[in-house]
Amino acid sequence: MVGNRAIGLTPSLMKFRKSLTDIVRKENGQMALILAFVFLAVLGTIGISFLYRMRLEDRATSNYQDSLKADYLAQAGIERAIAELRNDTNEYDDLYEPWPRKNQSLAKPPEPFWRRC
Repeated sequence: MVGNRAIGLTPSLMKFRKSLTDIVRKENGQMALILAFVFLAVLGTIGISFLYRMRLEDRATSNYQDSLKADYLAQAGIERAIAELRNDTNEYDDLYEPWPRKNQSLAKPPEPFWRRC
């Protein structure tokens, strides 16, 4: 009794503890098997939840990287446009000027894949 009072068990909790230990002793290991299955089910649920959260975290990281790349590309495009406008010496703009033909891969459409084979 003194040991149970030392850990803070009330009389109703002591009665529950005694009945629980009696059930476990009378079942000859059947209760232990059930408790083992419950423990494995809880552990499996925690593992699946962890895997799901890690997958979500991976997607969030990938989305953040993509948005950061897009932001930097947009800023670079704006800076290039400003630089092109500052360096333009003509009074007019034309597609035959050097600035639209700097990157030829963007000027012509890509070749179809069946012609590359």
